[in-house]
Amino acid sequence: MNVNQFWSIIEEAKKTSVGDFASHECITDNLASLDERDIVLWQNIFSAYLELACKRKLWAAAYIMEGGCSDDAFMDFRYGLISGGKKIYLNALNDPDALADLDIDCFSDELIGYAAMNAFNEKIDQPGAGWDFIEDAMSANLLSEQLKAEISSEIKYAKDIDAEWGGLNKAEEIIDNELRALLPRLCEKFL
Repeated sequence: MNVNQFWSIIEEAKKTSVGDFASHECITDNLASLDERDIVLWQNIFSAYLELACKRKLWAAAYIMEGGCSDDAFMDFRYGLISGGKKIYLNALNDPDALADLDIDCFSDELIGYAAMNAFNEKIDQPGAGWDFIEDAMSANLLSEQLKAEISSEIKYAKDIDAEWGGLNKAEEIIDNELRALLPRLCEKFL
């Protein structure tokens, strides 16, 4: 399993899904045709992309688009970005405000996070077993340093990707002003 194969599984699933994003069912089906090790490596690559998208400005975009965004909701938002495919994912990290150009109101897709687990558990004849089996396999099949570097090298972050905004002690009006300054196009579309 390599980066190109990872994205090709998502793109193939997008072709058979309804809408612009790959459904978790289609990804699960595509993964189920692989051997156990490749399913595990796919999940490790998925996890790497998920972590690399954990950026404050992207969280602000999710907050605007979703009308608020908890940490769990932000994870689901990043799942959705990945299910949109490589182009949507990379563009969002390069310019989160460009998400306003897409004809999409919401990216959240919690279930895609379970696609590899479901495919793996079916493969080992343990459907519904949860994360236990695949987590052990994931630990035994960590990504190589070369693969980690390849994944990271694709990403060109917006210069202010970690910009501060919001906070527990700020009034909603102040947060709205910060968001409008940070992501004006998304605010115009969603606020």
